[in-house]
Amino acid sequence: MSTSWFGLGSAVAQWLLGLAGWEILFSTILFVLVWLVGRLLPPRHCRLRHLLWGLVLLRLVLPPDLAAPWSVGSLVAGSVPEVGRVAAGPAESTFNVPPVAALEAGREMAGSGWAPAAELVRLGAAAVWALGALAVAAVLSRRRRLFRRIASRAAPAAQPDLVARLEWWRSRMGVRRPVRLVLSDDVRTPFTLGSLRPIVVLPRSVARLSGSAFVDCAIGHEMAHVRRWDDLWLQCQSVITALYFFLPIAWLAARYMREAAELASDQLVLARGGLRPRAYGRALLEFLKPRPPACVAAAPALVAASHPATRRFEAIMQASFASSRPAVSWTAALLVAFLILPMAAGEAPDASGLAQQDVVLRAQQPSFVHPLPGAAITARHGIEIRHLVTGVMRVHHGVDLAAPQGTDVAAAAAGTVEAATDNYREEPARGLVVVVDHGEGYKTYYGHLESIAVTLGQSVVSGDMIGTVGSTGLSTGPHLHFEIWQDGESVEPGRFITELKRWVRVGGLDSQR
Repeated sequence: MSTSWFGLGSAVAQWLLGLAGWEILFSTILFVLVWLVGRLLPPRHCRLRHLLWGLVLLRLVLPPDLAAPWSVGSLVAGSVPEVGRVAAGPAESTFNVPPVAALEAGREMAGSGWAPAAELVRLGAAAVWALGALAVAAVLSRRRRLFRRIASRAAPAAQPDLVARLEWWRSRMGVRRPVRLVLSDDVRTPFTLGSLRPIVVLPRSVARLSGSAFVDCAIGHEMAHVRRWDDLWLQCQSVITALYFFLPIAWLAARYMREAAELASDQLVLARGGLRPRAYGRALLEFLKPRPPACVAAAPALVAASHPATRRFEAIMQASFASSRPAVSWTAALLVAFLILPMAAGEAPDASGLAQQDVVLRAQQPSFVHPLPGAAITARHGIEIRHLVTGVMRVHHGVDLAAPQGTDVAAAAAGTVEAATDNYREEPARGLVVVVDHGEGYKTYYGHLESIAVTLGQSVVSGDMIGTVGSTGLSTGPHLHFEIWQDGESVEPGRFITELKRWVRVGGLDSQR
């Protein structure tokens, strides 16, 4: 493998692992909160419990930098503003580095020509994750295909009373999709497969009891799953658990979500079917009896055995269990989603003074121009790359602009020369340096110059020549190291100069610092 591909892969792996780290942290926090709330909710709120566990899994696939001014994350960050500022910095975020920056970092890492242990570890971790996710996905897919084969071999239900009960339950549940009822000798537990064109698979042994409340309970329960789109929920759970196969909370959240789905279906049957809880409970216990090993016992949408039979039976027998208010559950779940899911810190703007603040900021901010028009950007701001001379990994606080030796460097904005020296801050490795103070807390830094054309205290205007491109100090080739400072902190130059937002790569040029 070439060093360029190795560095690129290492950078992408680093970005993916960093992204997963924040996802795991946020989801763990949400998992604990939902678990505590779930312990307090009575069984009749099983629909809300199902939605809350769904939010835990959803948090694993949402952008980690998702923020909202009304979220709990913003409120917490607002209560400790200084801590957040020190940890993340004013313009950078550990988890807000886009994939493009990772690719750029990979290009710069490639120039070092060797593979350090840290990069090998990152690549190895990413490879293990990919192989593990594929393996788990293959197992879940194989299990899904097993139930598809069972459904395809099953015979359509021909008994008029079974078909009539299916249609009666479809009407009671308000299901408009076509639903097929088939009979199979390969299973002892009913199950439902499919979302748009669902198939209810009924054990033939159960169908022989045609006309009994036992069969009515089985068909009603499966139709409740169809009504609730539980098979679709299950497929989404499978995708997320495959991606986070190494994370226990992903499997636990999926399990608790399936258990809540079972209770919610039981509740729907009792609420709409007029069945007596005791008769329905007896049918449930019959389905949960031990089964011969030769029969398929678990269902892809039901997974009835996943919930302890005793707790489920006790919930069904409670007098208030059948009372269900879907609107309340959905409202509560949406409220939790708006408050909890955006866990990154966000600041609420003051709507009354927003326009005025914008005018003030524009008046205070200098108008910057490109100091070296047409130069190739060989290292971006804020990426972690390896110095080609020292070999040390560090965050790059400016942009490197490659140009021929002796090319004129222009002042990016009007100001006063604060420094023009070959020993800036007693660091000769910086080479010849010019620093221009633009007022209002803004300064620009120009490093590794070949010559300096200004003097200390001199006033310059935008576009004035301040020096020429060189390779002085600790450098491997002619380039300009350019920074913009705001209140003493290095900020992204692309925020002020549009041309510095683009990545330009010239063959053979490597990062210079």
